[in-house]
Amino acid sequence: MGHADLIHDAADAVAPLLSDVRSRVARASDRTLGYVRDEPVRSAIAAAAVGTLVFALWHLLSSRNSR
Repeated sequence: MGHADLIHDAADAVAPLLSDVRSRVARASDRTLGYVRDEPVRSAIAAAAVGTLVFALWHLLSSRNSR
C-alpha cells in the first residue's frame, strides 16, 4: 500500500465527518440569521456588548505587554 492509497483512505474516512460539520454549520447559520431577523434590537445590543468586551480584553492585554 503506497502513500497515495493511505491518503485516499484517510480522505474517505474523514469525508463523513466533514459533511456532518458542514451540515451543522449551515443549520447554526440558519438559526442565527433567523434570530437576527426576529430580534434585530437584541442582536445589535448583543453584538455591541461582545465588541465592547473584546476591545476591553484587547486593551487590557496590550497594556500589560507594554509594561
